[in-house]
Amino acid sequence: MAETVILMSKTIMPQFNNSIAYVGGAHIRFERSLYLPPRQVENYRFLYVESGSGEFIIPDDTLQLDDRMLLLLSPGVREIRYDDRRAVSYTYIEFSVARDLITEPWLQVPESSPHFQTLIGLLRSTLHEDGHGTESVIRAAIDLAIRHTAPDPSTATIDGRIRQVLDYIDRNLNHALKVSELAKIAGLSEPQFRQG
Repeated sequence: MAETVILMSKTIMPQFNNSIAYVGGAHIRFERSLYLPPRQVENYRFLYVESGSGEFIIPDDTLQLDDRMLLLLSPGVREIRYDDRRAVSYTYIEFSVARDLITEPWLQVPESSPHFQTLIGLLRSTLHEDGHGTESVIRAAIDLAIRHTAPDPSTATIDGRIRQVLDYIDRNLNHALKVSELAKIAGLSEPQFRQG
């Protein structure tokens, strides 16, 4: 059974824009087992496992991967195993950031989170745009991913214009969204929106 890469974006050299830079991303599907030996990963990554099962292994801990898992992964040593019981489909967005986002190796965004579907829409939008100039979208995704861990949701604030964009994404999850379209909804020029 052959591996199929459905959509892969190019990898660009990080150029920090307000401390966040898109590094690469892909939507991948394959129908076989896969083992990636331990390796050092330098960047953060959003990973959405649409279907399939496997293990994400770091020193001293293992996370079972399964359908509809959404994770924010820290840099560090990673080892990954997918079994061959069923097809695996996942999307990832990798980015560099000048500061630590989370102290744990991973942060799982539960499917019950009110931001779960919006985050998936943001990740797909970033991938659809080939990552070019999507720092503000990645920044919004980071904000939403860590928001559910705050003890008081009112302490996490988000610009009203970005809130309108997030609401629009929620209502249009089945459409390929462009950054130019999201900028218009926010009432910003595309360069302003990309600068976040």
